[in-house]
Amino acid sequence: MIHRPALSAVLVLSILGLVSCGSATRSPETLSPLAGVERTWSGDSGDCGESGTDCARVKLTRLVFDAAPDDSAVARIDAWSAEAMLRPVFDATQGDTPEAFTAAFLDQFRKVQVEFPDYSNGWELTRSVALAHQDEHTVCMVVDETLYTGGAHGSRQRWYTVFRRDTGARLSLDDVLRPGTRDTLVRRAQVRFRALAGLTADQPLSDGGYWFAEDQPFDLTDNWGILAHGFVFYFNQYEIAPYSMGPTDLRIPREDWGDLVRAGGLDAGP
Repeated sequence: MIHRPALSAVLVLSILGLVSCGSATRSPETLSPLAGVERTWSGDSGDCGESGTDCARVKLTRLVFDAAPDDSAVARIDAWSAEAMLRPVFDATQGDTPEAFTAAFLDQFRKVQVEFPDYSNGWELTRSVALAHQDEHTVCMVVDETLYTGGAHGSRQRWYTVFRRDTGARLSLDDVLRPGTRDTLVRRAQVRFRALAGLTADQPLSDGGYWFAEDQPFDLTDNWGILAHGFVFYFNQYEIAPYSMGPTDLRIPREDWGDLVRAGGLDAGP
């Protein structure tokens, strides 16, 4: 399946003027949208019945990008994607290929079964690395993971990563914001956060079940991305609230940060 996501006019306008192209980079007009083929690798430990209590399953998916010979940025992003898909779950689940990673995860499950003969929990790992959004200047990737290795419940995690389209360099939030404007963004984001949580401006965030306190005030997570609407800040389970509350998906529209971004270029390495 070929994926050729369309460029978003909203984000092109929202970050237009952020990148100043030097001789070492190509101008946005000469760069093609990222495209690729979605690939899936899967495996199980065998004897997987309907209950799945004596079985381990793995499913890995990522978009493998097609890189032109003169487009090293795509190659860098694709290399990151391959590495993100194989991020170890345990120290023992190492693997340089999807097949080796899957085999290591399943072997770890079998070792637990041998060590604890009465063990009756199935394991499951599903992980995908996908293209969340792209425009002329940035590429936003997202990793989604569902993991269960026993216990009362499994976990669901999501991580965003933003790259420069022209070089493939990773971008932090401070690379995009003008110096000294982060605190302003945090204040504006807290207004959005309170609205999302149903809290008034003067209510303690703890009233909503969140773990922010006077000595640990509201702040933005480093887990951020650029989507069609603007910024997303994603707080995973247990990061700022109990498991029962789930993750917090905070969206910040352009009107809250358009005056805070760099006008002269993204401050990132080559």
